Amino acid sequence: HNRVGEGIKQKKAGRVREREKRYNDWRRGVEGEKGEKERKKREKVCKMSEENPSRPKLKMYYKGVRLNPTPTKPAPPHIGDGEERGEEEREEGKVERELSAEMMRTMSLEAEGEERRAHECDESVVDGVETSGGQLREGGEVGDVEDAATMIKKMSVEDEVESSSGSATEASTTPLPPVCVCYAYNDYMLKHATGPYEGPERIQKMAKEVVKRKLDKRCDEILKGREATNSDLQCVHTAEYIAGVDAISNTVEEGLKLKKRVVRKKMPKAAEGEGEPSLSAADSMKAAKEENEQAVKDALRAAAVDAVAVMDAAVNEKTARAARMAAGTCMEVVEWCASQHRQIGGGGDASKTRAAGLALIRPPGHHARTNAFAGFCFFGNAAIAAVHARRRCGYQRVLILDWDIHHGDGTQDLLEHLRREDEEVGRRGGEQLGESIRMISIHRHGDTAQGYAFYPGTGGSFEVGNGMEKQVINIPLVPRIVNGDNEAFGDAEYTYIFHHFVLPFLSAFSPDLILISAGFDAAKGDPLGGFEVTPDGYAALTRILLDHSSADMVVMSEGGYDPEACANSFAAVMTEITRRNEDEPLPESFSFITPDSMCKTYEAVVKASMVVGFPPPPLPTPFIRTDNGTFLDPDLSGIAEKARQEYEQRNSGSAM
Repeated sequence: HNRVGEGIKQKKAGRVREREKRYNDWRRGVEGEKGEKERKKREKVCKMSEENPSRPKLKMYYKGVRLNPTPTKPAPPHIGDGEERGEEEREEGKVERELSAEMMRTMSLEAEGEERRAHECDESVVDGVETSGGQLREGGEVGDVEDAATMIKKMSVEDEVESSSGSATEASTTPLPPVCVCYAYNDYMLKHATGPYEGPERIQKMAKEVVKRKLDKRCDEILKGREATNSDLQCVHTAEYIAGVDAISNTVEEGLKLKKRVVRKKMPKAAEGEGEPSLSAADSMKAAKEENEQAVKDALRAAAVDAVAVMDAAVNEKTARAARMAAGTCMEVVEWCASQHRQIGGGGDASKTRAAGLALIRPPGHHARTNAFAGFCFFGNAAIAAVHARRRCGYQRVLILDWDIHHGDGTQDLLEHLRREDEEVGRRGGEQLGESIRMISIHRHGDTAQGYAFYPGTGGSFEVGNGMEKQVINIPLVPRIVNGDNEAFGDAEYTYIFHHFVLPFLSAFSPDLILISAGFDAAKGDPLGGFEVTPDGYAALTRILLDHSSADMVVMSEGGYDPEACANSFAAVMTEITRRNEDEPLPESFSFITPDSMCKTYEAVVKASMVVGFPPPPLPTPFIRTDNGTFLDPDLSGIAEKARQEYEQRNSGSAM
């Protein structure tokens, strides 16, 4: 027992000395090349780290080096199986628990939680000690140590299992720079009008879930958001449209004032002998009210892309300012992420750190066009943030990843508008945004079981033309109608798309900023979506991006109309971005919902790969070739060939 304990102490002391030496070498090197002001700032951070080694929330990073690791609570002692164990086994378990408790007490609180879990069993066995027939060899005297030998044997088995799982985890994740995180939310956006589905309770529930899980405490900074100015909005919208949105709110506000005057207006009394009172004053007020309501309808029609948008539109006197707040908040989060490279990374060295931000906003924005609103959206938040990142924040390549269940037709329209602007700018010799901003939209497509096209009815694989094919990539998911209902898509289908298209695209494009239009209407239980993505699924998508890209990331809320599902999904995404070592691991794989949904997913990825020139993706795991070269699922055999024919036919048609 003493030899085991001494070996652990020596091994632990060596590891602590190694960490202290590495930290001191780094500190001396930094102090030698920085000025007095930076040196004092670093010393203050280091002092805070040294004085508070056990504070779990104090996680300071500088140049990618973690200054004060967070300790984890010691694992509880092993609990026996009670009456099922014999007397001898209970005594053996007692010795094991006492020795395990002693080992735990010798471990320093400065050990990192992740390192502890990966090497805990390894540290429990001294190097050079073997167990065989109740004897200790190579480093200890032979003796009757049956209890210790039994314990070490059990620990060796646990160590073998844990080391294998640990190596798998280590191999699947490459070490990337640490993430500093901000979170932006302003409750003024709750004052925007409540529509048929899009209402303030959505983001209100999401904000409460963030506080409930204490996810805001994990963030480096909390932002309150700001309003976008006219010049900010005019990067993608016309001045006339912006003025029209303002006019809608002003018209509604005038109508409210008029309504109050109508209510407060007293009816004139009739003089004696004159019969009924005169209603000329009331009639004039009623006529003015009707005129105002007509003005609101005219303003809506002038700013809407279609009649459906007017029918679903919910506006009030706060709408214009709330829409500006949503767009401005996204811009503020992008600015904060860009500033972290100057403050923490040292001179803008993006390899030293990366930043992430979450903007909880409404109204959403990915349906808003250049000069028209649609689908509860007034300003294109993602497109505005992307242009702002390119022109004013120093980002060179920006990817907009839209996983809302509805096609981001507005964002696509705004990028096409930028493309047309680029042609004019190129003739003048100015800077062109061009293909430095790209978009991937993963959405539901096709007809519903009720017989109408799923909104907005756009977003086919080969829909985009005019040189925009490689700038806007659509991945439509077409559910099959079975027994009067639509089959769903879920976690496995989405993670397949991420692994076999999004990741290759990230590798080829190498963005330094990823903007996620994070609609949660593909979540299970949403009244409009019909898909079955779980919070674990959204967390897995976020983790895939974090583990395979060093780009900064900004998550902007879009649609999602089940408040409970939205809250859980947003919290799952935020948990991944602010993940700490003590968090529970994610599930490694998901099950496909149906063979047909997997076939449709494979088809969508094949077509998207054709558009950008990627090789065909691998077959989904459940559907593989047999020995004679055929597919286990017959529907999969002709997918690639049919997609190729459709692509060639589309190209030949456009050429004509």
